[in-house]
Amino acid sequence: MYIHPLHKFVSSTVCLGVLRTSLLLALIPFAAACTNGKDTGNGDDSGDSHVDIEPLAVLNTQPADGDTLVHTDWSISAIFSDEMKPGTLKTDTFYLQQNGVDVPGVVQYANTQAVFLTVYPMEPNLKYTATITTGAESVAGDHLAKNYEWSFTTFPCDDKDGDDVCDSIDAETCDGFDNDGDGLIDEGYDSDHDGVADCFDEEVCDKMDNDGDGLVDEGFDSDHDGIADCYDVERCDGQDNDGDGYIDEGFDADDDGIADCFEEEICDGIDNDGDGRTDEGFDSDHDGLADCFDVEVCDNMDNDGDGAVDEGFDSDHDGVADCYDIEWCDGVDNDGDDYIDEGYQDTDEDGVADCVDTETCDGLDNDGDGAVDEDFDSDGDGIADCYDVEVCDGVDNDGDGRIDEYLVCA
Repeated sequence: MYIHPLHKFVSSTVCLGVLRTSLLLALIPFAAACTNGKDTGNGDDSGDSHVDIEPLAVLNTQPADGDTLVHTDWSISAIFSDEMKPGTLKTDTFYLQQNGVDVPGVVQYANTQAVFLTVYPMEPNLKYTATITTGAESVAGDHLAKNYEWSFTTFPCDDKDGDDVCDSIDAETCDGFDNDGDGLIDEGYDSDHDGVADCFDEEVCDKMDNDGDGLVDEGFDSDHDGIADCYDVERCDGQDNDGDGYIDEGFDADDDGIADCFEEEICDGIDNDGDGRTDEGFDSDHDGLADCFDVEVCDNMDNDGDGAVDEGFDSDHDGVADCYDIEWCDGVDNDGDDYIDEGYQDTDEDGVADCVDTETCDGLDNDGDGAVDEDFDSDGDGIADCYDVEVCDGVDNDGDGRIDEYLVCA
């Protein structure tokens, strides 16, 4: 058996204490359970361990006497029947030997438990003997009647992960231990070569099997299309294709909060449905101007797409658009050209067509009927009133409604 040089013992003691303190603390409750509040055979359950009623004894050891398959990195502990003076538990009163040779270590004590911690792991497949001498003293001043010895045998081979399988035949598994004892932990379990073992790695979207489960980028296919989010592109389909938490981003041409693929085109000068065209389907007269920006003209078409044709172009309200209507002599602008009865005779040239003009007493044929000043001869003498003179005859010669005005008749 190889024993490490003693001069290494001092430098290793501090590290050993740090590494194995947790083990010692874990064993303390076990020691308390074996002694506190229980009858130890001395007939006194008062709990006063300072009174020497029964000889001091070792109640239990780990490993137990005769144990085999003890792991080489285990600590050696003993539980006493009484509280001990810590200063009496040292490597000269509690020690470990292999074939009569001392094994370097340190002794720690708490309550009724003492623990021997080896500086270096024990060798495999060897028998070791632990001894507590009569020099160990209780608080009550009691000593063991004789040295207490027990032996055990270590595991027959190196077993770095403590699974009771020799490293030489153990297979490495992903568990944070060096299962096969080659000094490497979880080797062969880093599928994405990021330095983190698969069993401790998390899957990320990078086209690699990060956690070593045989699946690539699982959990990163938000739209379930078989393409991982980090390689998928967003499409306008109501789904988060690229897994960024946004749906149909980049597909809202008119910025109204509705994705293009779910929006309908309206006449507003904007490409609402994102097809690269603006106001398609809104050019009723096919003149290249969207209805909402077009104005109605008289052309027998619905220019502004309101369902009405040539509205506003029926000056005479006869139901015929001006551009298709003809002028009539009726005192109305039938064809909507801002002229009334154009093309119809105006005999007296007063700007009023004969068909709507009225005869006045002016020596003209105002209504174009070929007669001049008809109906303006009150005394029937053939002379129009406006040209006739009043005479003393008891008749209204000049048609002014008065008879023989200003005349003195004999």
